[in-house]
Amino acid sequence: MKGKIIREAKSLIGYDKKNDKLIDSEINNINPNNRLYSIWFTSTNNFEAILFEDISNPEKATYSNYEFQSPDLLIETDIKNNKTIGTQTYHRVYK
Repeated sequence: MKGKIIREAKSLIGYDKKNDKLIDSEINNINPNNRLYSIWFTSTNNFEAILFEDISNPEKATYSNYEFQSPDLLIETDIKNNKTIGTQTYHRVYK
């Protein structure tokens, strides 16, 4: 859907020093419920995220790998049972 915004989100992200993770509180136009994620960087341009509700059972959870390919381009790969189940590409939109 070139040229059409399909998802908008707002996040408040803070650092949890005790667990060495970022905590993301997100609300978006697709799911109006507040969602909490645990996030950690695996390299300079890559990070992983998992929903807090799934963190106690990671072997059954869906988690996401993210890669910043540029300051304006983010690739998300969703994984469950060690298999890719989806990929999304996000482009920064300047208003």
